[in-house]
Amino acid sequence: MEIEWTEQMRVHISDIDEEHRKIVIKLKALQQAVQSGQQRCDVINCFNQLIELAKKHLEHEEQMLAEAGYPKLEEHQRHHDNIISNCLRLQARFMSGLQIPFTMNEVESTCELLVTHLIEEDRAFGEYLLERGYRKAS
Repeated sequence: MEIEWTEQMRVHISDIDEEHRKIVIKLKALQQAVQSGQQRCDVINCFNQLIELAKKHLEHEEQMLAEAGYPKLEEHQRHHDNIISNCLRLQARFMSGLQIPFTMNEVESTCELLVTHLIEEDRAFGEYLLERGYRKAS
């Protein structure tokens, strides 16, 4: 599964959608780096950029949800922790010398985890925020 941004991933809140798009772009770059057999340092750089961007985004998203009184915030934070843990574990496994085919399977799993989170969890909070007056993205 090569990850692509789709309309189905939108939460209809401009800054969150833009951050999600950037994460999808970084994840796709990681996929391509692993698939094409780029230098280890290039793949590690992709991991670092993805994890840094994801952490900043998740912090922003959680702050927004806390301010809005989102009732499923703790559950949502657990999902975020799982995503970051998955990325860090995958990065560590790659850095320890794992072979690319095995790593690619794990990258695919990470993509599926992220897409599922965007479509199921983040769309739900998007609806919650929109009901409370957040501006809908055009």
